[in-house]
This record gives sequence, C-alpha cells and structure tokens, in this order.
Amino acid sequence: MIRYLGRFRVVAIRDGSRGDALKMLEQSTSEGVSGIKLSPFERSMDYNPWSLWKRAERLGLIVSSLGRVEEFASKGFFRLVSLVRDLIIVLDHLVGIRVQDKDSLKVYRQALELSNYPNVKIKVGGLGDICEGRSCLVNELHMYPNSEGIEMGLQAFGKKCMMWGSDYPSVSNREGYRNVLDGVKNYPAFKTDE
Repeated sequence: MIRYLGRFRVVAIRDGSRGDALKMLEQSTSEGVSGIKLSPFERSMDYNPWSLWKRAERLGLIVSSLGRVEEFASKGFFRLVSLVRDLIIVLDHLVGIRVQDKDSLKVYRQALELSNYPNVKIKVGGLGDICEGRSCLVNELHMYPNSEGIEMGLQAFGKKCMMWGSDYPSVSNREGYRNVLDGVKNYPAFKTDE
C-alpha cells in the first residue's frame, strides 16, 4: 500500500509485457486496485507502446515507478511523462539515485527536472541504499557524507510532492521498519514547522 492524499491505496504489480495486460489492468481496477507498479520503460505489446500508461491514466490510477536514475533522466521517459499529464506518477527510491557515485548525482539533477510536471511526485524510501553500513536492524541510520539526494529531491519537488515509503519487505531484513520511519522523521531536512 502507499499513502497518498490522505487515503490508503492498493498498488498492484502487473506484467505489462503480457498480451492481455490492458484487460488485466481493467480487471484490477474493478477489483479495487488504485495504482500499478511500472518500470520507467514498461511498454505495451500492442500497436501503441504507450497504451498501458495511457490506460492507467484513463482509469485514474497512480503509477508507482521504480527504476535506475539513468532511465528517469532519459529523453524517452520525459517524453512519456509529457504524453500522460493526467496520470500521477510516483518516482520510487529517490529516482534510483546511488549517492556513493558522483556521476549518479549529475544524472539525478537531470531526473529532478521531472518536478516541472505537476503530475510527478517523488518518494523517499529504500534508505538502506543511501545509508552507510547497511547492517541489520541498526538503531540509528548514518547517511553517507554526500547523501544530499534527499535535500535535492525536497528542493526540486517540495514537501507537498514528496512522500515516504518503507521499502517493505526488504526493510525488514535490513534497517528495520521503525528505524527507517524514524530515520526520515528525524532527518534534519524534514524537521521544520512546515
């Protein structure tokens, strides 16, 4: 589940490469699913490669998208976003940034330009990917010294277009759910009155 705009929403994972993907998307929606998980380059197998994304838009779904920062920064993904301006797209794991990699930060800046589209949001999650010493169930999270990715995402998207995700179930075997929640709640960039 993801929490969005004060309501809980169910997000389904569907295989977009299946021949009946559009039918399955319609069926999932009728069963109460309100979002779908798609990779940045998930394409339909029919005549229109964008039809899965367009159908999700028509059904009023939310797309939760997990991929590599290079995929989100690509011209192809920007083109896709421009074609589905009424589809809410949530970019998972701070757009797949790898904070230990200086080149990743450069590409991350390009991907953050997606904040110019009002239908695109960003999710802070997978803190194990941006913390030092990803040991199991640590009591305190220590961010990498160059972990400005959170601040950069916050500056680009603002607090109203940024959300938290636990990275469940992976978090259960890494930092622990409570530690990840507290790590974000206590992160200096979020400790303001706003």
